Amino acid sequence: MTTATITHLSQQTVALYADAARAIVGAYRDGAERLLGRVEGRLAGGLGSERVAISAPLKQSLLDAERQIAGLVRAGLQGVAAAADQIVNATASVATTGVKTVAAAGAQVQQSLPGDAGSMLVALNLPAAQLSHDVAARVAGTVRKVSERIGRGESVVDVEEVVAAPRAAATKRARAARKS
Repeated sequence: MTTATITHLSQQTVALYADAARAIVGAYRDGAERLLGRVEGRLAGGLGSERVAISAPLKQSLLDAERQIAGLVRAGLQGVAAAADQIVNATASVATTGVKTVAAAGAQVQQSLPGDAGSMLVALNLPAAQLSHDVAARVAGTVRKVSERIGRGESVVDVEEVVAAPRAAATKRARAARKS
């Protein structure tokens, strides 16, 4: 194995984390957009109800104001998401450049070491690079799946799991406290 292999794994790891970050930004964008749509729908539905006794011009004014406010909020959300995408891209670019710089310096060190010491050093570091890559791939895959579920409007977690988890942890802590 060569330094290029470690470099390649490191660059792929950076790319995987960047993809995960972009998926998170996309999930934020999709979730916020869906929430905003629901708020818009509720106001329009509430004002359209016969139980609300206000004049038609006032209803229309309220709906127009709501659309304007929603438009401002939507523009703000899109701006934040676009800025986050730019930050992710810039960070990934800087990290990739850093990997290349470290790889070049590592290649010089490897060449200056006597005998097979450089190859041995690479062989010792390769499993860590592979592990980092594998963890990044797992994180990116999981984030992508969650992001896709959010984009489709599906529940991301099972409510029963969320409710049961803190109770189980609290019970374990209580037992541990009683033992001490």
